[in-house]
Amino acid sequence: MDANFRLLSKTGDELVLLYSPPGALKVGDCVRIYDGSLEIAAQAYDLRYGGLRKALGEFLSNLPGPDLKLAQELVARHAKEFSEFRVAKCKIRGTIEDGRFSPGLLRLPTSEARIERMEERQVIEMLGIGAIKPASIGSLYGSDYALEIDLASLQGVSLITGRKGSGKSHLAKKLLEQIIANGAPAIVLDVNGEYASLKKTEEGGESGVAARLAELVPGSNFFIPLDGISFETFCRMCQIEENHNAFRLFARYWSETDKGKSLRDLREWVQSSQSPPGSMNAAMARIDYASSLGVFGDFDFAAQLEKARGGGAIVLNLFRQGEKAKELSIVYVLRQLIAAGLRDEGKIFLLAEEAQNYFEKEFWDDVITRMRHLGIYSVIITNEPTTLPSMVFRQCDNLFSFNFSSDNDIAFVSNAQVIDPQSLALVKNLGVGQCVAIGKCTNNFPLIVQVSKTHARAGGETKLLWQ
Repeated sequence: MDANFRLLSKTGDELVLLYSPPGALKVGDCVRIYDGSLEIAAQAYDLRYGGLRKALGEFLSNLPGPDLKLAQELVARHAKEFSEFRVAKCKIRGTIEDGRFSPGLLRLPTSEARIERMEERQVIEMLGIGAIKPASIGSLYGSDYALEIDLASLQGVSLITGRKGSGKSHLAKKLLEQIIANGAPAIVLDVNGEYASLKKTEEGGESGVAARLAELVPGSNFFIPLDGISFETFCRMCQIEENHNAFRLFARYWSETDKGKSLRDLREWVQSSQSPPGSMNAAMARIDYASSLGVFGDFDFAAQLEKARGGGAIVLNLFRQGEKAKELSIVYVLRQLIAAGLRDEGKIFLLAEEAQNYFEKEFWDDVITRMRHLGIYSVIITNEPTTLPSMVFRQCDNLFSFNFSSDNDIAFVSNAQVIDPQSLALVKNLGVGQCVAIGKCTNNFPLIVQVSKTHARAGGETKLLWQ
């Protein structure tokens, strides 16, 4: 049975359609509206399977007396036919000119307009998605049509968010695989210790990215040179306030020592400083505390980064690390990335999963605004959007939103510049592994994506007592 569409009402950039049979349309589907020389692209964001009577009632109530009587007689004669119709609320996304999508609309369609559902292939062709570095991330919802986004569109700030278990980490790992395969370097701040699993296949063998993925663990094969953090960070991590006996002593060391700072050198410097016993003892106690963190030492981050050039990833595994070790490691890596960018050695992807709680406040300006100008492309992954500063939502170039169980979380996501209320309605209908993708990667057109499996072991699953 062919699909049948009727324009019921129009308000602003929203349309209400009647359609049949019931399975002719699903949430997220696009329709093409032909009205003379005008072609309009609209997207269904809400389907009402029991709302036809109410919709017709609202429509008929606005008709004048004679027209109302005629319409009521028409509905009575075709009651069975009308029972097959469903109601779809649609958002007008823009126009189609020479086969290409253009946002915005000059006028609304007339009631005589012809309406057709667009096939997934037609939607992708209309949007012109995928060009410089195509990367497959899955298929369009409800179809087998593969979606390839352009990795070049991720050269900015991207946000992947959704509740726990919704599939956001899976998408991040899928993107990481594609980044590596396309010859770009990446740094992963892995708070939950999930990304090292990409070295293995589900069967336990070596994956295709195993040789290009380096796992660094603080205190094991990753250390933080004292030169790599600021004096302020060292004092905060070691709980040294300005009124602390050791504060002025350490401040002198930082001002007098340009390069080559280390805990050993600091200890020797304090011992030879001829400072009062109280200050010296206090300083030695703080040095012992810093040493107990187990993360300070010599390390050549630039050399590690060079190994990732040409397609590779450095995974900083912060799982099972203490809070201070996590924050120190993240601060150090961010400082090194900024330094690389200032040397014009950027062009690096940064994936930060649940790492936002360990960012120094001033780093948010760097991550969201400054880094993109230095060639550092940030992908932020979180199930707690409420912990992110508002600037993330205002300035993100791409949003991949999975399902949320909390209306408060959805309200926070609504702050994203790239999304509108109708697109947020799509988020509420998502299942596991499905997301709404919108931004530069989709030509600012919201698409529902079923994320495909990675070619390696994804990891990140909840360990269950009962299966």
